[in-house]
Amino acid sequence: MFVAWVVCLPIAFFFVQLTRDVPVRSVKVVAAANDWAGERGTATVTERKPYTDSSGRKRHCYGEFRPDNGGPVLADVRIHLSGACQAGRVVDTRLLRREDSWLMPQKQHIAYAGTGAGEAVAAGVLMGLFCLVVGGPFVACVLAFPVLVLRELASRRRPEAHANRHEGQDR
Repeated sequence: MFVAWVVCLPIAFFFVQLTRDVPVRSVKVVAAANDWAGERGTATVTERKPYTDSSGRKRHCYGEFRPDNGGPVLADVRIHLSGACQAGRVVDTRLLRREDSWLMPQKQHIAYAGTGAGEAVAAGVLMGLFCLVVGGPFVACVLAFPVLVLRELASRRRPEAHANRHEGQDR
């Protein structure tokens, strides 16, 4: 039983981290795009940077984020917005700060202005289901092992306590 737990532990850790990195972050993105979460502020578009992904060349909007609470201005923030990405455009946004993670780090600050949640919803649902179906049994194994050990230890103590009680009555 201990060997199974040792095998399950790193796999469960991987799936817990994956769940934190994809589905949980996806929920944050959806919340920020819908103005429910994230740091409030305004973003000023400064440039469009080209990038290439599996579907071809695209462009991302970048700019400066100015928090509503008066904190420091952040430069080189990626901005998700609907409409044109024109230098000088100012929009109300919600900022999600970069997060470190050994598995899938968010390497830059990203501001959302009411858009950008479509991919996050799909990724969150699909990865959430994947992690639940594939990783769930390993997490259950890791959590069940200490419970089983404690149950076994408790059941070993019960016969001794029961026997000691009967010995006192016989005398």
